[in-house]
Amino acid sequence: MSLFVRITPQNLLAHLTDILNIERVSFPSPWGRESFEHEVGNPLSRFWGILSDNGLVAYICFWVAAGEIHLMNIAVHPEMRKRGLGRTLMDKLGQTGVEEDVRKIWLEVRPSNKAARALYSGMGFAEVGWRRRYYTDTGEDAIVMALTLSPLEVVTGKVRLGHGSREAPEPSSSRP
Repeated sequence: MSLFVRITPQNLLAHLTDILNIERVSFPSPWGRESFEHEVGNPLSRFWGILSDNGLVAYICFWVAAGEIHLMNIAVHPEMRKRGLGRTLMDKLGQTGVEEDVRKIWLEVRPSNKAARALYSGMGFAEVGWRRRYYTDTGEDAIVMALTLSPLEVVTGKVRLGHGSREAPEPSSSRP
């Protein structure tokens, strides 16, 4: 059984060990405790987790500002991957976008992260640019991806990224 939980300053400590463990096994340069403490106190930030019988197993952190969402961090514990939890978290991001009248969602992803790129592309995100040497730990570039929410999704309040008849914009074929 899985359950969404909003991570707040009041409950961060209860979930922090799980979050830091997932972060450490998911990224070459994991965020530290201070980064997560900052995010739960940031008024732009939305921070959600998925709980299972074994504790917190996945989380997503994103900013909402000026009619846009910027994905900051998403991770699923390796033992829980390939079960749709990443897609579930991204659907939560999309639903938040509708609720908060967002028109565009942005993210950066490593070119080497093929699983994440496939997830985002399958949800309708398109490559719109590159950030050179964005990841300071490896010097790797970042692919910038974006998704525009349609006015119909915003008006009806219903969105499930990558489902239905939405046409994804054409991806950029060249690097700047």
